[in-house]
Amino acid sequence: MLTRIISLTSIMDDIYDVHGTLEELEPYTDAIQRWDRSVIDQFPDYIKLHFSALLDTVDKFEEELAQEGKSYRIPYLKQVFKEVSKGYLIEEQWSNSGYVPTLEEYMTNALITSAYPMLSVVSFVGMGDIATKEGFDWGVSMPKLIEAASVICRLKDDITSNQLEQERGHVASIIQIYMNKNGSTYEEACEKFKRMAADAWKDINKECLKPTPAPMPLLMRIVNLTRVIEVLYQHRDGYTNPTYETKERILSVLVNPIPV
Repeated sequence: MLTRIISLTSIMDDIYDVHGTLEELEPYTDAIQRWDRSVIDQFPDYIKLHFSALLDTVDKFEEELAQEGKSYRIPYLKQVFKEVSKGYLIEEQWSNSGYVPTLEEYMTNALITSAYPMLSVVSFVGMGDIATKEGFDWGVSMPKLIEAASVICRLKDDITSNQLEQERGHVASIIQIYMNKNGSTYEEACEKFKRMAADAWKDINKECLKPTPAPMPLLMRIVNLTRVIEVLYQHRDGYTNPTYETKERILSVLVNPIPV
């Protein structure tokens, strides 16, 4: 379930960042907020394809979960997915108008568009009975653990993919915002946010000390999602361009035999 949502989110990110116009994205965001299949024919084919896949996928999840008495989890999935689409639209509106947000404005929205608050909650959807309604309520409240994971995701992404995103006309990244506000160099800005990411790991460690606010298996989903970011962005943006380390690591784990 998580893999499917990651795929759909990655495609949606490109729809908002690269392909969609504001005139297309505003009604699309509204349709996602209403989860309204009836308007699907008003969109261009590439959006129609994504929206149809999203609705069909979540419908399938609901059918599977209903058999286990867990369909109550679907509204949580929809809630966090809707938040991401609203965040993407805000970024597109900023980019389209040339607006440069303040550091505070940027981070408030960027934590959502990192998609980690959403993926953290979605990672609970297919779990067993330990993922209770209380666990989902905790997950959607932006607890400190998820906030810290989102900070790491956003900062690692911005540091390593900043140049590419600025070349294609993306909204100003946290690097540009900090440089403009403080008159710092690119290198100074990167060092600042590397330290902030390191501090966020300390918050994650603290949140995992017992007693924990949620069962440890739920917390470990978030910890492992954060570890993924550390691996993907260790040397470069290994998500956008997986040709190098990302490809080799996947091959080492799943394809190449271990010498014995």
